Amino acid sequence: METQERIVNMSELEELEKIVKEAQARIAELKAPTQLVTACTVKPLGLPFFSNHDSRENAHLDKRYYDREAWSHFLELGKMIHNQPGQFVARGFNYRNPFYTDICGSGRRKVRKISDLTGTEARISAEMLDEMIAVYNKYMVMLHKTVELKDVSGNIRKVPVITSDL
Repeated sequence: METQERIVNMSELEELEKIVKEAQARIAELKAPTQLVTACTVKPLGLPFFSNHDSRENAHLDKRYYDREAWSHFLELGKMIHNQPGQFVARGFNYRNPFYTDICGSGRRKVRKISDLTGTEARISAEMLDEMIAVYNKYMVMLHKTVELKDVSGNIRKVPVITSDL
């Protein structure tokens, strides 16, 4: 009798272990970084500036100071990529070609907040944003090689922009 009870307990134990593994996998997914700010390794560069407001030095592009307006646009793209596509149904024909209508309409999933993303979606968005921002930064550096500095007397001179730490 005791061995039969032990066998039942072993099968119950195996079922419980399976449930625990599923729960641990779900917890790991929920703990994955859904904050794209921490998941992205690259941030969009801001405009060149003078450190300590000292115009005797060269202007800088610094990766520590990113453009918040550009970042908000990139975040919007990171959310939009996960919007659910529509479901299209043929509604008629026009010159032997059917035309389609989206039957989902407003019922489809649209990501409104970053926290609505799953861990996998956040990871995919972070990868996409890292690639897009790298291209953005490349062109920011290419287009901002100098800044104009106008002194008190109205004289204008070009000052080079330092990009050494990028």
